Amino acid sequence: MAYTVVFYESEDCDKPVEEFLDSLNKTQKGKAIRLIEILESLGHNMPFPYSSQIQGKLRELRTQLGKEKIRLLYYAASDRAYVILHGFNKRTAKTPEDAIRIALNRMEDHEERLRRTK
Repeated sequence: MAYTVVFYESEDCDKPVEEFLDSLNKTQKGKAIRLIEILESLGHNMPFPYSSQIQGKLRELRTQLGKEKIRLLYYAASDRAYVILHGFNKRTAKTPEDAIRIALNRMEDHEERLRRTK
């Protein structure tokens, strides 16, 4: 079964996840895109170490290239799509609180706009 994966887009049409992916070098971007393809293929069955829980519905896609840890925060939206909310290079053992806050704010925004369209 194939799952739908979309990138978060703000109401003002900002595309922060696409901008993050475009900022990566070719190898890093390739690894990140491969993770997204695995999510499309496996959905909620995606195992650790590719995916892990962060907080509530918020999860992270995980990859590493040398010392660079690339993370993509995502969740399963109420419209049955996986929404990639935020991407960043992780430099510490713990996921930064500001990255979690950004992702949670974007998740709330995405869900609110879904409710308005129903």
